[in-house]
Amino acid sequence: HLQSELTRQANHDPLTGLPNRLMLLRTAAEALDGIRGTRNNAAILFMDVDRLKEVNDTVGHEVGDALLTQVATRIAHATRPSDVVARIGGDEFVVLCDGGIDEHTAVDLAERIRHSLSGRIMLHGVEIELSVSIGVAVSSAHHIEGMSAHEAALDLLRNADIAMYQAKRRGRSRSELYTDAMRAESRKHKELGSELERALAAGQLRLAYQPIIST
Repeated sequence: HLQSELTRQANHDPLTGLPNRLMLLRTAAEALDGIRGTRNNAAILFMDVDRLKEVNDTVGHEVGDALLTQVATRIAHATRPSDVVARIGGDEFVVLCDGGIDEHTAVDLAERIRHSLSGRIMLHGVEIELSVSIGVAVSSAHHIEGMSAHEAALDLLRNADIAMYQAKRRGRSRSELYTDAMRAESRKHKELGSELERALAAGQLRLAYQPIIST
């Protein structure tokens, strides 16, 4: 019984009881291995609860935890029985879709989840505006050629994460489908950020003031 409980704790999120990042990646690797040599796809929907930090900072972590539990329940109700729902970070949830799914179906599912997680809800007597940003990435046997199952799982998760940040940049409370152009843009943003940090450390930046005058 103790061994079983330790295994459960190692593979599940203590707050929601959902699979954690470790178990999600293992399950995704198995799913991607299963589509090799077939025409099936696997998809990951990566969702981030918008403004959770504001909830924690203004009304407390108890309400924030209740919000996360509510999110987990709503995602489970909005997804299909074959989908795997996981919580892989503080405000990050993932849905793994295996088998007969394509980009259109994955985006439809993301929109269904997003609608179920939109609007005002009451928790511990506090009204909260709930919304999520969702990134969608779909992988086929062609996409994972030459990759190990674990590498393919990490790549698919990374792509969905990139798409989620695109949804954040475009205004939150929306879903975005991953494209290769997004990865290039994400890499460009990171390189620019690194260059700016180095320039700041080396004293290569100076402040300039541009007055705006009404004529």
